[in-house]
Amino acid sequence: MKFKSILIPIITILLAVTVPLGAIAADWDVETTPACSNSIAMETVTDAPDVPHIVYNSSGLKHAYRTGASSWTAETVADGNGDGASFVLDSSGVPHVAYSSTNSVEIKYTERTSGFNGGSWDTQTVQQYEEHKRDVDLPPFYTADPNAVTHQITSYDDISLVLDNTGSARVSYAVNWWCDSTNYPFAAPCSAESTMSLRYRYDDGSPPWTQVLPAAEFDVLGGVDNSLALDSSNNYNLIHYNAEPSGDRWTRFLSTVAGPFPDEGAADTGGFSSIMDGSNDLHISYIFWDKNGTGTHFLRYAKYDSSLSSWSTTDIDAANDLTAPGPTSLSLDSDGNPHIAYYDSGDQELRYASYNGASWNIEASPVTTGQSITELSMALDDLDYPHISFCGTSSDGYAHFLDSDSDAHPDHADNCPVASNHDQAESDGALPGMVAYWKLDVEEGLVGYDTVDNDENNDGVINHADRSTGRVNGGLQFQGDGSVRSELAVKSNESLNITGDVTVEAWVYQDSALPPGTIDTIVIKSSWGWGIQDGYGLYYRNGKVHFFINHFSDHIASAPFSSGEWHHVAGTYDGSTIRIFVDGVEGTSSSYSGTIVHRNYPFTLSGT
Repeated sequence: MKFKSILIPIITILLAVTVPLGAIAADWDVETTPACSNSIAMETVTDAPDVPHIVYNSSGLKHAYRTGASSWTAETVADGNGDGASFVLDSSGVPHVAYSSTNSVEIKYTERTSGFNGGSWDTQTVQQYEEHKRDVDLPPFYTADPNAVTHQITSYDDISLVLDNTGSARVSYAVNWWCDSTNYPFAAPCSAESTMSLRYRYDDGSPPWTQVLPAAEFDVLGGVDNSLALDSSNNYNLIHYNAEPSGDRWTRFLSTVAGPFPDEGAADTGGFSSIMDGSNDLHISYIFWDKNGTGTHFLRYAKYDSSLSSWSTTDIDAANDLTAPGPTSLSLDSDGNPHIAYYDSGDQELRYASYNGASWNIEASPVTTGQSITELSMALDDLDYPHISFCGTSSDGYAHFLDSDSDAHPDHADNCPVASNHDQAESDGALPGMVAYWKLDVEEGLVGYDTVDNDENNDGVINHADRSTGRVNGGLQFQGDGSVRSELAVKSNESLNITGDVTVEAWVYQDSALPPGTIDTIVIKSSWGWGIQDGYGLYYRNGKVHFFINHFSDHIASAPFSSGEWHHVAGTYDGSTIRIFVDGVEGTSSSYSGTIVHRNYPFTLSGT
């Protein structure tokens, strides 16, 4: 008999969570960050994949990465104040930061010379301090001191950093000017005593960096909430709004490739976040004011289709009045679908919207902050889970979402030798035909490594679980207080979306029996949101352990299971019969034939 084999030989399950079927919901884990961070990025290329990184200003510009629950390792990037930082990690895991140096009134750019925690920081000046004295062409009746300053830079806001197709940095930002309104007539960029202008520069090898915008747009009024995106040829797209001295706010869009923005000139609209995908399609999220309609503010998403040279817009969460423009942050998942974090200033809630290719899902109030959110930034990890950093008026935080909502990928089926004997499961090496093997022997870190040597990456992210002694060497101890989803989550891929013969095995220990009617998963590759009517998995319920195919209660094999001791559990399916074994003894089998269906939810080892 031939089987696909997925071996999880050492899983510790203590203080098992007892969750009534259907009661499992999306879980947001919120913790306090060291200080205000308006920029977050995910590290996925080092030995510790899917680690969030943030930058913040606290007695100097700091870079920190998360090393455990509520634990961050921080380093100083630059002494002195470093405000408004924008932060990216490149494909090699090297951090790049653009920030405002308040000491020198300059825009700085710095990158590490090696990895995210190696080498030194190499810093350059993007924008030097500027002050301008009396224009020699002023009419002679202007008798004020000719050496007096007519206008000067006081500070910078809304820095946006991207890397171009050569890996070089490009930066857009808003310049705050003071202008002498008493002795001199206003000239560009001055239109009032206090004004702002937009700048966009790149590194040409010598400071100051080259100004990109043409003369007609250089020092254009505005720059507030600006967001920069580049296509594959480094053509720029810049969206921002112009804040007039009168208090009016007008949307402006500058692009060398995209057609006119549909909401160009829209009033009281802001919080722009933009990104260009691999097809050179531009995506933008922002808070729109429906001035001539409902009079409310709501989240809007716009996409420019480069192949059709046309825009489309979608109003999201339109029934909820956000009361005022606030920050948004846009990311694209592995399928190219948009995910947006945004702030509801009316209810003081951090909200999250995601698109699955057919419809939008809105987390109405995943994080109720009870305070004003001035900045936020979101990045998706390798499982397409969002990680959000935010700055509040009373506290700063980091929110991590533990759920998935993505479309199906192509299924994959093959026949491999069986690997379901519980003595073989104690072997140090992977068996022939094995798809994945989580030994869980590493003593620290947030990664559960798959030790099968193949072309697939089935390493998983550990959420709310502790390293512990297992049946053989190490294991994972999952939390049992029911407040969080305790799991090792592995992103769905073709190797795990098995459609035919399969074997799933694990060493497990359950501390105590479950109350009647509750369910506790061991291993599951299925979609909770669809009622567990796809995939495969092992779980406890009503004093037994069960193995299911395509439906958790209709197509199952079952066997008695006792708590308080170690057991080897194996479920098998050969295309006609579902079987389960506990310590090598077969339980009650079930006749079933059919292809295993998948909706591409993660593969999880868990205690919930």
